[in-house]
This record gives sequence, structure tokens and C-alpha cells, in this order.
Amino acid sequence: MAGVLLFTGCAFREAGKPDTPTNVTVGNQEQVTAAPPQTAGYDSVDTAIVIRYDTEEKTISLRNLETGRQYTLAYDGTTRLSDKNGQVLTMAQIKAGELVDVTFRYRSKTLVSLVQSPDAFVKEGLTDYALSESGRSMTINGVQYRLADDLAILSDGELIELMDLNSVDALTLRGFDYEIHSISVDRGHGYLRLKNDESFIGGWIEVGSAVIAPITENMLLTVPEGSYEVSVSSEAGRGTLSVAVYKNQEQTLDVGDFAVEIKEGKVYFDVMPVSATVYVDSEKVDISGPVTLTYGVHFLMIRADGYETMVKYLSVGQETASLAITLEKAAADSDEDDDDQDSGDGNGTNSGDGTGSGNEANGSGTGTDQGGQASEPEVVTADDGTVFYVLVTAPEQAEVYVDGIYVGIAPIRFKKVPGSHEITLRRIGYQTRAYTIQLDDEKKDVTYSFSELLATE
Repeated sequence: MAGVLLFTGCAFREAGKPDTPTNVTVGNQEQVTAAPPQTAGYDSVDTAIVIRYDTEEKTISLRNLETGRQYTLAYDGTTRLSDKNGQVLTMAQIKAGELVDVTFRYRSKTLVSLVQSPDAFVKEGLTDYALSESGRSMTINGVQYRLADDLAILSDGELIELMDLNSVDALTLRGFDYEIHSISVDRGHGYLRLKNDESFIGGWIEVGSAVIAPITENMLLTVPEGSYEVSVSSEAGRGTLSVAVYKNQEQTLDVGDFAVEIKEGKVYFDVMPVSATVYVDSEKVDISGPVTLTYGVHFLMIRADGYETMVKYLSVGQETASLAITLEKAAADSDEDDDDQDSGDGNGTNSGDGTGSGNEANGSGTGTDQGGQASEPEVVTADDGTVFYVLVTAPEQAEVYVDGIYVGIAPIRFKKVPGSHEITLRRIGYQTRAYTIQLDDEKKDVTYSFSELLATE
């Protein structure tokens, strides 16, 4: 029997031969044994991405790996489902985003068999990844993977855009060789807002071990979904409360009623080399004995000639604690300047307000250099000093946050700083949304118009 070439919305793929009856001789009488129904005839084969399935309707939606065309097939009890090792599966064990090899009958749109593609790689539960500025590749553990043109990104059974992903999301990636064809969101993100936080402005917020950030006015944090012990601290004291953060939902934490208490703990430092100088909150401290610090987050910096400077956050939450740190030797070609080297804490802030078209979020980003002084972010400017901006035009009247910091009401513009940034849009009565954008250092303005927010029920 000749092979069949399928000319449909799927790619051109040569179909396998339908099984034919087998003649068996028993004694003097020839008997005919029919082929099993699940392989008794298919005219199409494909390698595809599982988009979704419906166990009640008994349908499965697939996306062709070569053309990106999507189609839906029916399945029943005769459909053969198996993993890459040939073990039988149920449809409930198939996951959205799976890369599968399928056979089916084109005219009746019936799935005959589905097998997990044996050559596909699967990387589950990833939280350490970085998108390139071009948005065409992703780096995982130092290895770069290309994002396929047919890339499918799935969350809760729905297709989403690349910019819908957030750096706090946990992902499963699937693909072939070094090319990613599907991304599934295993754990998404929600949002946390503080209320009555005036006495904590300038302090710190800790959301479990997931987020540590300075507290700014009217801030909105993006947090991985889950349950946390949230602590806020400042010179006024420290308070802690349990909070559950749900996917795509905003939680408000009222810290005005916190039973704030000012507590102190003693930290014993064991630092190598012994010649190192230790700074806490930009103040030099004597580590020959215990250092007394208030409960909460502190900015720690350790420096020594010939060694890499260490900068990190130090969270104090118990009466006594010990901290052992060994600095790494500086590279041979490193030319450190103890007075001028910048090792900022990496937290950028923008503040501003305004309504109506063309509002500008004035305000400077704040980092911390080794002297504890504020440092400006690397804003894109022209040779004559002209500043370039990012303009958010829609949705109108939405509050706009850049990396968790409120900048104003859309339409709004803010200074262009190269790198990855999170744009969060919020409006009372509507669902909060966050997008990840990649800004280059090209000397021109950039405009974004995001989709309208969905009304809450």
C-alpha cells in the first residue's frame, strides 16, 4: 500500500501504513484476524504541542510544531496513549505543553495514538532563568537556548504572551536540542500591597525568603503564589503577619495595627581575611565582639584589599546569631578603587505622580555605592544630554508601577533604563496585570500600549 501525503492545516507529513488483516492457518481452515481498532487506519502523523484537552468532551487541542497551526481531535477508549518508554498513560497524565508524536484520521478528526516525543527534553520547576533583551533566547544555568518561532506559552490551560511571564514564576520548559518549543507556568505570581505603612517607609519588607525589598510609598510587590510570613521593619520596630498570595490576585496587608516592638539581636562575625572591613547600613562596625543590630533587614558590605567586595542583605530575627564569611580573591586583572568602586544594592526606585497625558515620573533611581550615597541608574541619553523615555499609553487611568515602584497614572512616561523591567498595571475594580519588558540602549523613545484590564467579578 502506498504511503499517503496529507495536505491540510498540519505540516506535510508522510503517514504510516494502516494495519492490514493477518491471515492465519489453523488446521485445514484459513482464518482472518482483524487488526486492532486503535491502529486499524490513520492517514496523518504529526509532532505537536499539547495545548489543552477536555476529558468531558473527549477532545484534545494540538499545535503543529512546524507551521504553528492549531487543530482539535476527538479521542475515545481505543486511542493509544503512552509515554516515551511505551508505558500506557491516561489522558489525565498528559500535561499542557507536552511535545508529542500523534497519529490520527484526518477526515473524522479522530486521534489514533499519542506518544510523548522520545527526543524532547523536559526541564521542570525552573526559577533560575533569564530572557535575552531581544526576547529570542533564554539562559538556564549558563546555557543559552533559542526560543522557537512556534513557541507556545501556557498558564492554566490558556495561551499567554512572553511578556506575561515574570521572573518569580516557576516554569517547565520543553524542546529539542537547544531550542525551546513550549513553556508552562507551574507556579505563577500575585501581588502584595501595604496599607497604613507610613511608619515603615524607608524600611524593609521580607516576604518569606522569596522577596526582600525596601519599602517605598504606595509600592506594589510581585510575589510568587503561596503562603508566607511577611515581616516589615524600620527604625520604628518590626512586625510579622501570615499572608496567602494567590495567582493573579492582589492582597493588601494592613500594617497599621502591627504590634510593633523594637528588638535587638547580637551578631557574631567570623570573616576571612581578618583584615576585612565590615559595614552595616553604610556604617563601619567593630567585629572583634558581637555587633548589636535591631531586628529586620540591614545592608551588609565587606571589603578587603586584593579580594572581591561582598554586598548582601542581612536579616536579623533572633537574639544571637553567627555569620561566617570568606571573601573570594580578586581577579589578577581587577583594578579596584576602594574609594570609587560602585557596588550598589541593585534596587532602583522611581517616584512621581500626575494624571493625564504626558505625565512624567520624575525622581531618581536609588542604589547604594560603597560610601552609602545614592547613585543614579544608567538612563539612556543622547550626546547632548537629552533623556529618552518609555511611554505607557494604555490602558488609560491605570496605575503604573515600574519594578514595584509607583510612577503615575497612564498615559505616563518614565526614563529609559536598559535591562529587564516589570511593568505592573492596577486599577480599582479591575484585575492587576504585570508584564516583563526588555529595554535596549538604543537612543530613542519607546511606547507600550497594553491590553485593557479585565473587570473583577
